[in-house]
Amino acid sequence: MQLKKDNVSNFQARLPDGIPRTFAEAIQVTRAIGIRYLWIDCLCIIQDSVEDWQKESSLMGHVYEHAWCNIAATKATNSSGGLFSERDPSTVRPVAVEAHWHSHAPTKYYCWDPDLWTGNLDDSVLLHRGWVTQERILAPRVLHFVEGQIFWECCSLRACETYPLGIPNNTSFKPSLDTRALTTDLIPFRTPALQRYRLWQMYVEIYTTCNLTKPTKDKFLAISGLARRIGPPEDYLAGLWKPILLRQLRWQTGDNCTRPAEWRAPSWSWASLDGPIYPETPAEADIKATTRIVFDILDIDVMHATPDPFGSVIYGALQLKASLLRTVVYKSDEHPVPTCVWLGDIHAHVKLDVGSIMEGETLFCMPLHIDVRVDSPRVYGIVLEPAEKPGEFYRRGVFYVSNMEPSQQWVERLGEVLRIGSESKEFGTLVGRIYRHGSESNRVEFRAQLRARVEPKGRLDSICRAYC
Repeated sequence: MQLKKDNVSNFQARLPDGIPRTFAEAIQVTRAIGIRYLWIDCLCIIQDSVEDWQKESSLMGHVYEHAWCNIAATKATNSSGGLFSERDPSTVRPVAVEAHWHSHAPTKYYCWDPDLWTGNLDDSVLLHRGWVTQERILAPRVLHFVEGQIFWECCSLRACETYPLGIPNNTSFKPSLDTRALTTDLIPFRTPALQRYRLWQMYVEIYTTCNLTKPTKDKFLAISGLARRIGPPEDYLAGLWKPILLRQLRWQTGDNCTRPAEWRAPSWSWASLDGPIYPETPAEADIKATTRIVFDILDIDVMHATPDPFGSVIYGALQLKASLLRTVVYKSDEHPVPTCVWLGDIHAHVKLDVGSIMEGETLFCMPLHIDVRVDSPRVYGIVLEPAEKPGEFYRRGVFYVSNMEPSQQWVERLGEVLRIGSESKEFGTLVGRIYRHGSESNRVEFRAQLRARVEPKGRLDSICRAYC
């Protein structure tokens, strides 16, 4: 059942007979708790109106954020699954065992299932739907109807009918935009802006493990309500954020990521792929001490399909100043799967965004960050692949160099590689220089320009052009 242009007047008079079970039972619950209004997406947005969909989808964050409560048919797989289920009330009571020991008074113990929450909620079909991610995060509280009982979650309590005062040993609450948990020693994000970006990182990780029925249309829309609470529209760049973009281009993919045939985002954006993504957000310690940025962003250009700056993207371009290194893939004794390249005589590991890598294949590595911690210096960057036109590339993955000892003079060795650069008719000579500042800190300054552009041609290309 859907609201459409030709039945708006009828629906405004009364809902037709045969309303789906989940909708009917949601109305019952709403009336029972004394709330007058109920929002159901497919009955409140005209489904065959592009204009109404664009307007209302941009306001979805407000709907859920200001709702009194979310009613979640967590046990159902579709609109006919309903909220309520047949049950034996005795099975909801906690199981008590009274133990009798010699020389001890009788003691009562309660048995509980440590997977009670995970098995009933985290593994449910509903919580793996992309749109539900922001709905759950933005709502102040959620009533989950699962098989046999009702669960509750808010920012201070997770409970159920068996444990109405709180699920035993629970250490987490409803995901939200509350930043108080980010100031611990384990997650040291104390700057308000970085706290918000850290929340974005966490929820993009959750969101990208979920499913969308129409990913091309909804990839940005289904998380736009969260994006509006993280930062201003002028800072939002196809799923990334301008103030920390220098540290966000090296996101990584999880297992089984795929690249859709239809273009929806530049390849430097995680939104260009389907599957689990792990973004990056810098902590204060990284910014102040340990990480050196070795590239510059010269220009950014993103165009949207509608006036909504958090909506769908039709064009994206980055102009970067960086070094580009031509490398050849090989197998090593430690890593029989071909995921290694040589940066001069430095051994580097490669992880592709999608697909596999062939031994002997030529790739281009662009260093982005150098971690100069004394005990474990590392180099991080992205992997590019030439497109059809000379000098044009798109992102293909990431690379890193680790386990380097300071005594190996890795800064000098890497600097020599970058000084030589990649010499060809396509790129010319890309130059790197080494600058030493004192005895404890080194940095490499890269002198080259890389221009990255994504043309809206129906294919995912991040086109990179080097000028010398």
